Amino acid sequence: MSEEQRFWSHVRKSTNPDECWEWQGTLRNGYGEFKRHIYAHRYSYQLANGPIPNGMMIDHICFNRRCVNPQHLRLATNSQNMEHLQGAFKNNKSCGIRGVTWAKHANMWKVQVCHNYHRYRGGYFHNLAEAEQAAITLRNKVMQFNDLDRTPISNNN
Repeated sequence: MSEEQRFWSHVRKSTNPDECWEWQGTLRNGYGEFKRHIYAHRYSYQLANGPIPNGMMIDHICFNRRCVNPQHLRLATNSQNMEHLQGAFKNNKSCGIRGVTWAKHANMWKVQVCHNYHRYRGGYFHNLAEAEQAAITLRNKVMQFNDLDRTPISNNN
């Protein structure tokens, strides 16, 4: 069995190219690991697109770390990859909304977006929904690679 055949033998591949193809083998930090120290999504990207340029990362458009579908993967700088995150950071235990935390001293929701080691303040809000919208607006202002904030949510399912 070739290396490529061995790789695909660990993938639950859908016939629909729009769906995730999930890695079924070893995981490291939630990502598939094909060979020692080789992430499965990076290997899949290289099979489909060739070498990954130095300093570049592979971003999961689908937010699924186990996905190896080449159509769900794209090149990104570290900064772009950090922009394209879903949900709040692990240290935000107050509401689960990225860029929104509870400011106990003010008894209000605080909006603050971090980008490229800078903090952008978005203000304080009594209402969580208003704080979330302010965080989205601020992220859209300072970030260009955060697709999630720019994707319209459809209720026509």
